[in-house]
Amino acid sequence: MDERVLRLIKQINLEDKYSNYFEGSKLDRVVVYDNDKMWEFIIILNKNIPYDLYVSFLNKLREAFPKPELVNLIFKVENGDNSLLKECYNEIILEISKNKNSFSVFIDRLISNQDNYYIVTYNKVEFIDVKKALNDITCKLLKCGYNVNIEVTLKEENDISKRIKNTIPNLAHASTLKQFIKDFTQATKKISGTETTLSIVLERAISKLARISALPGCNNNARS
Repeated sequence: MDERVLRLIKQINLEDKYSNYFEGSKLDRVVVYDNDKMWEFIIILNKNIPYDLYVSFLNKLREAFPKPELVNLIFKVENGDNSLLKECYNEIILEISKNKNSFSVFIDRLISNQDNYYIVTYNKVEFIDVKKALNDITCKLLKCGYNVNIEVTLKEENDISKRIKNTIPNLAHASTLKQFIKDFTQATKKISGTETTLSIVLERAISKLARISALPGCNNNARS
């Protein structure tokens, strides 16, 4: 461990349980920005860290400064394997959820395909919410040493479209529009695993019905 890192850890009184993460670490540099007097500490590590280590280190480091908001901390990991990435992602989602309760639905939504990472959403509302928060999520991960590219994927469009196509041939057997919407709602929930709002379901179902009402075999005389 770099002598400067060891001294810093002792000065901020970091918990002993984190000491093994700093084996072979070194203080890369400390940058002070003239324009806003921001202090930025950059530490190089040899292994990935959990998010609570980053939060604890940053909070204790900021306590040593009169203006804690002007202190930034960045960990760079040289031999990381991203083994703690999803755990770190979940902790960040929980942190965001403190200000937006509904955001907790995105816990365990980070999936990987080789070196590519995706946050899965199941409707356009979720997609927009994650898109707005994506920069904050990736920045927090980067500061923890996870330099990964994350994309947001809308799973609903493909999966639900397939279910609609499978439902259309049976439309003539649905005695009422209400029954069709009820069936469609249940199909949507089974696919998404989340509570899709009724307004979205209604809009999609009615729009689809309007387009297919002229198809042969459809029951155009069904009453709601």
